[in-house]
Amino acid sequence: MAKAYDEEEISLQKRIVELEKTITKSQEEELNVESFLKLVRKYTDIKELDPEIIRTFVDKIYVEQSEKVPGTNLKKPTIWIYWNFIGKIDI
Repeated sequence: MAKAYDEEEISLQKRIVELEKTITKSQEEELNVESFLKLVRKYTDIKELDPEIIRTFVDKIYVEQSEKVPGTNLKKPTIWIYWNFIGKIDI
C-alpha cells in the first residue's frame, strides 16, 4: 500500500512539473501575441511597405535553394518568414 502511494506521489509530482512548464509556455506565447498585436494596431492603415514597417514586423527571412517542379522547367523557391514575437507561421 505504501509503495503504491509513493509511486502515485512521484507520478503526480512529475505531472505538476509538466503542467507548470505548459502554463509558463502559454503565458510567454500570450505575451508575444499581445506584443505583436500592439505593433499591428500601430500600423492599421498601411498603404505601402517601407523598410521601417518590414523591420518592425519581420524578425528574419530564410530563402532555401529553389527546387525544380516535376514535369516543368520551373523552379519553386521556398521562403520562410519569421515574424517578431510570434515566429514562423505556416500558410
